[in-house]
Amino acid sequence: MLRSTASLLRRLLPRWGRLGSLSWAERRVVAESFALLPLAHWALRVRGLQEFRARLVRDGRRRRSAAPLDARRVAELVEATARVIPAPSNCLQRSGAVAWMLVRHGVQPDLRIGVRKVEGALQFHAWVEVDGEVINDASDVGGRYTPFGGSTPPNATFT
Repeated sequence: MLRSTASLLRRLLPRWGRLGSLSWAERRVVAESFALLPLAHWALRVRGLQEFRARLVRDGRRRRSAAPLDARRVAELVEATARVIPAPSNCLQRSGAVAWMLVRHGVQPDLRIGVRKVEGALQFHAWVEVDGEVINDASDVGGRYTPFGGSTPPNATFT
């Protein structure tokens, strides 16, 4: 199983060259991303955003990892994995996976969701902040989208 996973990762992540250039902690983030991205897709579709956020809060109360990783690096690795994994993902699912992984590593993220109007249509977007700093998007994303304080409309489509 481990050998086949490593071979799959080497084939799917050619931009990183050899997987051996990643630290063991980074390799673990990539491996977890392969599981968490489809899981985030499923959880958001089946359980909904409110339950997903509640799960993040519950999981945040019981920290699981003693070895914290750099939050930006986690976000980069999840994003790179999302580009090559054969599963659908949008900004909400990727941000959800990043937030979930950060919680598992003892970091308390804020999963932000914002809206803006473009040519009469509403566009929704999700990103992650840690200590008020955007880690998986441009730093001005909060200026381009108005963050929600409450619930997201049920028919929201994320970019």
